Amino acid sequence: MNKSQLVDALADRLGDRKTAATAVDALLQIVVDTVRSGDPVSLAGFGVFESRARAARTGRNPRTGESVAVPATTVPAFRPGTGFRNAVAGDGTADVAEPAAAEESPAPAEEPAPRRRRSSRAPATNGSGDGVALNGAVDLSSVPTTTLAGIITLLPGLTVTVAMTELASRHLSSGSARLSAAFIVFASMAFGVALGTTVVTELHGGPVHAAAATALPAWARYVALAFAPLGFALLLRARPRDIPLVFAVSVLGYVSFQFGAAHLGQMLGASIGALSVGLASNLIERVKFAPASVALVPGVLLLVPGSIGYRSLTLVLNQNVETGLVTGITAALTAFGLAGGLIVANVLLPPAK
Repeated sequence: MNKSQLVDALADRLGDRKTAATAVDALLQIVVDTVRSGDPVSLAGFGVFESRARAARTGRNPRTGESVAVPATTVPAFRPGTGFRNAVAGDGTADVAEPAAAEESPAPAEEPAPRRRRSSRAPATNGSGDGVALNGAVDLSSVPTTTLAGIITLLPGLTVTVAMTELASRHLSSGSARLSAAFIVFASMAFGVALGTTVVTELHGGPVHAAAATALPAWARYVALAFAPLGFALLLRARPRDIPLVFAVSVLGYVSFQFGAAHLGQMLGASIGALSVGLASNLIERVKFAPASVALVPGVLLLVPGSIGYRSLTLVLNQNVETGLVTGITAALTAFGLAGGLIVANVLLPPAK
């Protein structure tokens, strides 16, 4: 269960999703502020949120074997209460809530357990550690992410962007036809995923309860950025001599998009990314390296909001209409931003005739 699912579960009890979202946000902020100030948050029967001080120590770099000074720090910690432990172990009731008047005084902070030395062996792939490469496939920690990864190459994000470009250029017939075709593909895929989920639920005897996905480390994004353009080049059958151009333009577009989104928002960030890709592709065509489409198509594929459009439909099918509509509008605005960036690029630096 992730935060959005927690809000939905609370909304079922409160009857209002907005109130539930406000309550969850407020609770989390209060816990963070209290623990950060050095005070514990003790919930009788559930557990204690607290901060623990870690003394400075000497670590070891696992790659080089050199000693590294690790400074003293303070980390958050959680100690489950007796009711919570018994409920998980199956020895007690699942309802661990107790009256506020029965609050227990927090127990003294426990000393952190001794840190074990890292093993030089490869990490086990039992579904619980960071060493699992395909997390969703191994331990079902993120079924939606795994599903999206399996169908990502089938999403018609590029078709949506081309349709927006044609509509912006007043090619209404072709633009409307492409946009309608893309919507039908999105709806068909969302229906297929919903049908598959229903079949698995019936065969399993109930919904598959999976743990929340573990966030990937920051370096994983750069690894994906390195391989995605190469995958697009192979998928589109680019010539070997054009692969460096595809890689360079794709990376330029992604970096430009991230920079623009961080400072101007997602829609203008998409425009800046598409503008960079369009200018670079037209420049390549003008100096006779290759046709503009060789670098343009993979670069735009890396920016199109196909996954956002898919998520909006799946949210609507899951009766989360409000969030689904907001996500769908975000996808449409991002596609308009991409179309606008490509049009401006063709105005500033027209492709060679």
